[in-house]
Amino acid sequence: MEKIRSDFDSSKGITSEKINAEIKLWDEESADMDKMLSEMLEDHKTKYQENATTLQNSLSNTTRDTVQNVKDAVADFTLQFMNSIDDATELAESNEEKLKDIVQAAASIPEIAKVTTWHTVGRDALINAIKDAVLRTKSSVIIVTPVVIPEVLQLISEFAYQKKAARFMLTSHFDMQAYGGIIQKMKALGNIQFRQLSSAGEFYAVTRDAEEVILCPYTDKEADMISIVSNQTAYSKLYSSFIGPIFQANSRPIK
Repeated sequence: MEKIRSDFDSSKGITSEKINAEIKLWDEESADMDKMLSEMLEDHKTKYQENATTLQNSLSNTTRDTVQNVKDAVADFTLQFMNSIDDATELAESNEEKLKDIVQAAASIPEIAKVTTWHTVGRDALINAIKDAVLRTKSSVIIVTPVVIPEVLQLISEFAYQKKAARFMLTSHFDMQAYGGIIQKMKALGNIQFRQLSSAGEFYAVTRDAEEVILCPYTDKEADMISIVSNQTAYSKLYSSFIGPIFQANSRPIK
């Protein structure tokens, strides 16, 4: 029994010594680790402060440089803008003087009287003048052509349908086999009259509303087809007074 107690006490002592040794070792290692962590944290703190200071200085410098650049840019723009205003003012003053000169020069030019009578040359120009007169008919138009002009015939059929209150008289040397059917259809509109020349005439003649007349000789030479177009009041009334009667006397109505 004594031996067992002695062995137990011996084992207890050895175990206590080992435990105390481990505790001491842990205390030493913990102290070293704590010191190392403290030093590490202090080092990081120092580096962070240094980096923060460097960043702050950099941002301050960048902000200061940016503000200065903006100030310089605004100053340059303002200077250029003022120079542009000065240039524009000088240019405007120069243009004003030029415009005054132009106005004075224009005022010294005698007024050109309104053209009421003019000439056209060639078949196309004549046909265009006749078609233009037809389209401006208000109450009546008399058209005399030595030979049939299909373009004018078609225009009259279209315009007479739209302008039912106006009267249209067309005198020409019609080939009744070619145009008889067309004439009958156009007469059905009720405001178109046709007269037949006994033979091909020698003149083109148009009188519109006693306000406009067109006269042109019939020839195969383009250069000799010189038309007189006039909306001069007295001239128009003079020729309108005998164009209708003369050609009516030399033609018969187509029924």
